[in-house]
Amino acid sequence: EGNSLQEFIKRRFHFDNPFIRFSFRFFLVLGFLILPASILEFLLSGTIDFRFHGISMLLIQVITPPVQFLLALIGISSTVVQVEGGLTLTTITPYNFSVFIGLLCSGIASMSVFLAAFIAMAWDLKTSWKRKVIILAIGIFGTIFSNVLRVTALVLVGLFFGNDLMLVMHTNLGWVLYFIWMALFWVLAFRLAK
Repeated sequence: EGNSLQEFIKRRFHFDNPFIRFSFRFFLVLGFLILPASILEFLLSGTIDFRFHGISMLLIQVITPPVQFLLALIGISSTVVQVEGGLTLTTITPYNFSVFIGLLCSGIASMSVFLAAFIAMAWDLKTSWKRKVIILAIGIFGTIFSNVLRVTALVLVGLFFGNDLMLVMHTNLGWVLYFIWMALFWVLAFRLAK
């Protein structure tokens, strides 16, 4: 039965054009990610909220300690206080500056896009499942780390150049860093898949 289902999928949904094949799988997978994400959201928060506050809060709690660590490496100490919808990070040195780390800082969008793209591409990677899992782990770590760099950069821009520039950077910096990370990741992934 497993082989007949696999054959059915291959016959029905096989596209010779790799771009169309990837796009079809990407949007299909992105849609299917909503179900497990909704279940996880319910387990974390007790409700199903398609803004995924529970998952976002989990990601915020994952990225904030490394942000504080990177700031400390360059001599900027900080404290964190949990508030409604996220965390407030306040720098202590060289002077007080507070920034809210919330839903838009969590990295949930970049993680969702990465997971959908990886799953869509994993079908075509000619390598073992063990190697695919290793590549996936590298991708998840790198996606989180690129978001840590983004949030750290935003804190530094806000601290030294003010809120206006920080808000401009907030809109654009994430996707620039993410694009650079994804380009590096896929080069690495295809090399590791050999």
